[in-house]
Amino acid sequence: MKISFIISSLSNTGGTERMTCLMANELEFHGYDVSIISLTGSANSAFELNRKVSCLSLFPNVQNIRQTIGFRKIVKSLRNEVVKQRSECVIIVDIGLSVFTIPALIGKNIRMIGWEHFNYNSNLHKKWRKYLKRFSLFFLDDVVTLTESDKKVYLSKKFRKSKITCIHNPVIINPVQAKAKLDNKIAISIGRLTYQKGFDILIDIWSEIESRDDNWQLWIVGDGELYHQLRLNIEENGLTRVKLLGERQDIEKLLYSSSLYLMTSRFEGLPMVLLEAASVGVPIVSFDCETGPSEIVKDNGYLIPMGNRQQFINKTLEIMNNDAERLRLGMNSSGVLSNFNKDEIVMSWISLLNK
Repeated sequence: MKISFIISSLSNTGGTERMTCLMANELEFHGYDVSIISLTGSANSAFELNRKVSCLSLFPNVQNIRQTIGFRKIVKSLRNEVVKQRSECVIIVDIGLSVFTIPALIGKNIRMIGWEHFNYNSNLHKKWRKYLKRFSLFFLDDVVTLTESDKKVYLSKKFRKSKITCIHNPVIINPVQAKAKLDNKIAISIGRLTYQKGFDILIDIWSEIESRDDNWQLWIVGDGELYHQLRLNIEENGLTRVKLLGERQDIEKLLYSSSLYLMTSRFEGLPMVLLEAASVGVPIVSFDCETGPSEIVKDNGYLIPMGNRQQFINKTLEIMNNDAERLRLGMNSSGVLSNFNKDEIVMSWISLLNK
């Protein structure tokens, strides 16, 4: 079977792009003919890809899909490429891209699978987005959600049960390796420096934590549009133990060096960084945003009600100041990983493709 992944930009370095490359590799290994079609940016991925996985970009000189390319031009280029590749199935990485894919392929005998990487309600603050999403879902053959809670939301919207499937993202870091020692006074948070990830909130929270603790550091790992604003926030708050480390390739090493993971995202799909933290035994304090954290944070950390900054501060300080509690939570991490086994998840994708 010829499968084409359609992604906004393969050159990005987030969890979405990492998972796309991982699944492309796994499906190619299992005998599928796989390609990745990037709408914009470079066709070179920051993540490893099998030699037989072909990649191309429709508009390599455009870095952002929001730049004016022209709706018709995108649709025509996408249609021509998918037909040229003789794709039998397309996996749309982020259902929002259905706005281009459905018009491009309507009337063609090509199966369309929407792979939701956030959640149903994300970015629905504008009414037109809500109608656009429902319109897209009417035409898609299948929808893959990352969490069971998001699947329930989709089903509550009266979409056909057989159309909605939950397939988690897998753990990437080997969970049987030695765990983090949890003896470094380092808290860490990883992600794109965007509004979604809530690093502005984290810096405000850390301002109070730093005023009550003399030893711990906060490492923020990632790059993005808010880098300079966050740096200004750190300086204005007089924070001396917050480090902006930028984009890094040694995430696993950084996690092993840390003793606590903090997440203040406003919304998520299934945050890979929480799985990675759990896989090396790092305790987690996270806001309980609509989907994602609640499926990973069990007895290995604390879920904080959205917006309750004081409780977030109190639980963070509790873990920082209690070595035994930190070790207990870290040891409990293994119990949450059984639902994220890579081999089982790959077989779930294969079952979906073969149905």
